[in-house]
Amino acid sequence: MTNKLTIGQIKRLPTPLSGYVEHSANSIPGLRIRCTSRGVKSWVFRYKSAGKNNVITLGRG
Repeated sequence: MTNKLTIGQIKRLPTPLSGYVEHSANSIPGLRIRCTSRGVKSWVFRYKSAGKNNVITLGRG
Protein backbone atom coordinates (compact mmCIF):
# COMPACT_ATOMS: atom_id res chain seq x y z
CA MET A 1 0.00 0.00 0.00
CA THR A 2 1.38 3.43 -0.91
CA ASN A 3 1.14 6.35 1.44
CA LYS A 4 1.41 9.62 -0.49
CA LEU A 5 1.87 12.83 1.47
CA THR A 6 -0.50 15.56 0.34
CA ILE A 7 0.13 19.30 0.70
CA GLY A 8 -2.54 19.44 3.42
CA GLN A 9 -0.92 16.60 5.35
CA ILE A 10 2.51 18.27 5.12
CA LYS A 11 1.13 21.57 6.44
CA ARG A 12 -0.44 19.75 9.42
CA LEU A 13 2.70 17.80 10.42
CA PRO A 14 3.52 18.52 14.08
CA THR A 15 6.56 20.55 15.11
CA PRO A 16 8.76 18.66 17.61
CA LEU A 17 9.72 20.33 20.89
CA SER A 18 13.42 19.94 20.12
CA GLY A 19 15.59 18.64 17.31
CA TYR A 20 13.82 17.23 14.27
CA VAL A 21 11.58 14.38 13.20
CA GLU A 22 11.33 12.79 9.74
CA HIS A 23 8.17 11.52 8.09
CA SER A 24 8.37 8.97 5.30
CA ALA A 25 6.79 9.34 1.88
CA ASN A 26 6.26 5.60 1.38
CA SER A 27 5.55 6.03 -2.32
CA ILE A 28 9.30 6.64 -2.91
CA PRO A 29 11.80 4.68 -0.78
CA GLY A 30 14.26 6.99 0.98
CA LEU A 31 12.25 10.19 0.45
CA ARG A 32 11.32 11.93 3.71
CA ILE A 33 10.17 15.29 4.95
CA ARG A 34 12.07 16.62 7.97
CA CYS A 35 10.28 18.90 10.46
CA THR A 36 12.46 20.89 12.85
CA SER A 37 11.63 22.50 16.17
CA ARG A 38 11.92 25.89 14.45
CA GLY A 39 9.05 24.99 12.11
CA VAL A 40 11.22 24.42 9.03
CA LYS A 41 10.15 21.59 6.72
CA SER A 42 12.75 20.19 4.31
CA TRP A 43 12.74 17.32 1.86
CA VAL A 44 15.60 14.84 2.35
CA PHE A 45 16.62 11.66 0.57
CA ARG A 46 18.30 8.86 2.55
CA TYR A 47 20.36 6.20 0.78
CA LYS A 48 23.18 3.76 1.39
CA SER A 49 26.34 3.66 -0.73
CA ALA A 50 29.39 1.48 -0.08
CA GLY A 51 27.91 0.45 3.28
CA LYS A 52 27.60 4.06 4.46
CA ASN A 53 24.30 5.85 5.20
CA ASN A 54 23.99 9.18 3.39
CA VAL A 55 21.49 12.05 3.35
CA ILE A 56 20.90 14.62 0.65
CA THR A 57 18.81 17.69 1.48
CA LEU A 58 16.65 18.49 -1.54
CA GLY A 59 15.08 21.74 -0.38
CA ARG A 60 12.42 23.31 1.79
CA GLY A 61 8.83 22.24 1.49
